[in-house]
Amino acid sequence: MLKIIKKYPIIKQIFIFGIIGVSNAAVDFCVYIALTRGFSFWTKYYLLANTMSFLVASIYSFFMNKKFSFKDTDHKNHFIKYIKFLATTIISFLIVQSCLYVSVQYLQILDIYGKIFGIILGAIWNFIIYKMIIFKSEQII
Repeated sequence: MLKIIKKYPIIKQIFIFGIIGVSNAAVDFCVYIALTRGFSFWTKYYLLANTMSFLVASIYSFFMNKKFSFKDTDHKNHFIKYIKFLATTIISFLIVQSCLYVSVQYLQILDIYGKIFGIILGAIWNFIIYKMIIFKSEQII
């Protein structure tokens, strides 16, 4: 395994991104579940609850990915990177929001299944854009 990681360092980066992604999804799910299962208002407005959980999780994700996945130490362009990150993450949010809406309104399945599927699609989108544009560097960790 170590030989593969040394030969293909992107595998290590994807692994770290995956760990952060799982913890990010946990933050997202905890906030979403707490809202939609704890309060009748949020149960009815599940898309708004998803927006709230997304906002909390995206702030967490930016700092974790900047530091650990992509080892980005550039503090000069911190604000610009955050704006790019936010734009990318908003597209990911729209992917999750669409999957959530379609699963509940059209497929009539449990909201959690749509959220899980959307998070998987959004994670693929995020990794590609974070790697190629936002935290772009000459070296892979």
